[in-house]
Amino acid sequence: MQTFLSESQIYELLSRTGFITPKYRCCQTLDAIDTSLFSEGEEIVIKGEVDQVFHKSDIGLVQIGSYSVREAQEYFKKWQSKFGERFKSLLLIEKVSFKSISSFPCEIFLSVRFEASYGHVARLGIGGVQSEYWGKRNPPLIITKDRSMNDILEELSYHLMGHIWFGLLRQKEALVTVEMAKEFIKSILTLLHRDDLPNLLEINPMVVTTDDRIVALDGVGVEEESYNITASERSVLTEALLRPTSIAIAGVSTKKVSFGNMILNNIVKSSLEKKNIKIIKDGLMDFEGIGCLSSIKDLQIAPVSNLILALPPKGCISTIEQLCEQGCGAEIVYLVAGGIGDGADLEGLGLQLQEYLSNRQAKNLWCPQVVGPNSLGIILAPLKLNTLFIPESKLEVKFAAKGNIAFLSQSGAFFITRLSNMTDLPLKYAFCIGNQLDLTMGELLSSCAEDLDISVFSIYLEGLKNLDLKRLEQKIGELVFRGAKVIIYKGGRSEEGSKAAAGHTGAIAGSYDFEFDILTRAGAMVCNTMEEFSGKTKFYSAYKNSIESVGVISNAGFETVCGADIFDSRLKTLSSTTLKDMDSYFTQHKLSHLVHAANPLDLTPMANEVVYLSSAELMLQEVDLLVVAAVPLTERLCTNGESAVDFARGLLRLEQKYNKPIVIVIDSGTKYNEYRRNFSEQGLLTLTSLEQVKSLL
Repeated sequence: MQTFLSESQIYELLSRTGFITPKYRCCQTLDAIDTSLFSEGEEIVIKGEVDQVFHKSDIGLVQIGSYSVREAQEYFKKWQSKFGERFKSLLLIEKVSFKSISSFPCEIFLSVRFEASYGHVARLGIGGVQSEYWGKRNPPLIITKDRSMNDILEELSYHLMGHIWFGLLRQKEALVTVEMAKEFIKSILTLLHRDDLPNLLEINPMVVTTDDRIVALDGVGVEEESYNITASERSVLTEALLRPTSIAIAGVSTKKVSFGNMILNNIVKSSLEKKNIKIIKDGLMDFEGIGCLSSIKDLQIAPVSNLILALPPKGCISTIEQLCEQGCGAEIVYLVAGGIGDGADLEGLGLQLQEYLSNRQAKNLWCPQVVGPNSLGIILAPLKLNTLFIPESKLEVKFAAKGNIAFLSQSGAFFITRLSNMTDLPLKYAFCIGNQLDLTMGELLSSCAEDLDISVFSIYLEGLKNLDLKRLEQKIGELVFRGAKVIIYKGGRSEEGSKAAAGHTGAIAGSYDFEFDILTRAGAMVCNTMEEFSGKTKFYSAYKNSIESVGVISNAGFETVCGADIFDSRLKTLSSTTLKDMDSYFTQHKLSHLVHAANPLDLTPMANEVVYLSSAELMLQEVDLLVVAAVPLTERLCTNGESAVDFARGLLRLEQKYNKPIVIVIDSGTKYNEYRRNFSEQGLLTLTSLEQVKSLL
């Protein structure tokens, strides 16, 4: 149930928290309108409080002028007649004189909203009737209760509102002092620490008065009985997740090729012994050499680490309920089916299952931990285990001998398309977790983080639930502190994207601005594009050292010019010794009339592979990262056959010799895909533009 909080209720809350409000009188009857607070003729503001009205001025509920008891009573009767029971009271409010600067907005917007994935979050920005306009151009500051005063103050100084406040605009005077700003921020932090905050609190505008106070002039709120979500603090079954010893699968068909059959075909190729793989199939002793159990009840005698349910939605739910009732059988259950808690769930099956599990967990009754629904599957390289329902003919999964990546994706399709584009990705663990009906992204990340060999955590998110962003924030901070890279692509950023996410995986896509802020502050690299996500995943899985300086070699003039623009201050100024050695080499090979030693280095279309390799070796002695850009349209470069392979091998040898990354850029059409593949098959990161390289750094 939702309750609307009026302006007078907001004033009461603010005044208890250290904020300044104007003098006001809340009149719920005609008799309450008198001269006890304001005198006849005094300039005041009169407002009508009406239930569910957020913008009073838009419908004529705000009047400014000389106070008259009789006129105020007329407004009371007029608004009461117009709005009926929704009319709650008439407010008599002090008219406040405030500072302003010509041509710039000076009003303040403050909101505090409960985000299901995190808790209460404050947004501070430019207010007034055009707050939405300014918010799109100068997004509000995100403030959480654990941020420090100095951190918020520093960020404020870079914001347009801070420029206005502190007089940082040309020929403009300051509106507030630093001490005033600190007191204001202190009030916000105090507010966030309260345990009685409503679901939504919006104060707009607040102003800086002529007597140097920051005063709240208006406010509304919303309180919901069901918003106070708590996060479970259970121990995730890491062993069963990362190192299962046995697997059972329900949903294998003897009549057709089903999802269950495709999953089974992949599982039997793992290093698990066949005796540790079971099929739930009544009436059969074995199926294609794999032993069968007649029902879920048999798992009481021979429980498994993982149970994969490739069944219709209702069958999945009844199976989990049966497991729970018998009190054992499988530690982790993977739900392959959609139609549970997503856009196709018209019967409320997801809510039914969630409530069932929550009730048991609240009573400390045994439950398996559930991954999904909409779980496409997992990859565990140490076991050579692939439970994806994608046949090998469509996607060949290569198991890295020493994988250092954990890839956690809410969308299975996102994961397999990334993997299809990066077949040599050194994965150790990959989980496609779907709807997060039970096991969350934060819990899964915590389990994978226990493996200290993982140095890259790549995450695709659509939505987060049950304060899981808070859990992610903490774990990401710990991972980054130990030197790991956390790379995130967030889907469902826009309103339409959020709707699509809800239909796809049942995700409650949150507000992207605050999610981005929280994740980046924790140390994650939140990517703007899928290409950036893929590039960073591959790059940081191969290279751990920080990149301070960059060298660029190309046979195209435009790439050297653009390289200077793109890498700017990161371009290494080469030493006089290296420049001299380069010039000597170009003279020896009769290229001095064409090529001048520099960084970026323009080799011109006359350069062949030998010139590239020699130049690369000289530059690698000084730079942290070398970009080798080759336009393959010149006759001097062999783009097929053994010569092309030798060129790639030569660059790989240099990368290994100097222990420094070489990134290849082939900016040409699909005709040269095979040429690109020569480099990528040698393990060299191969991209199609210099901008893609810049996005990695």
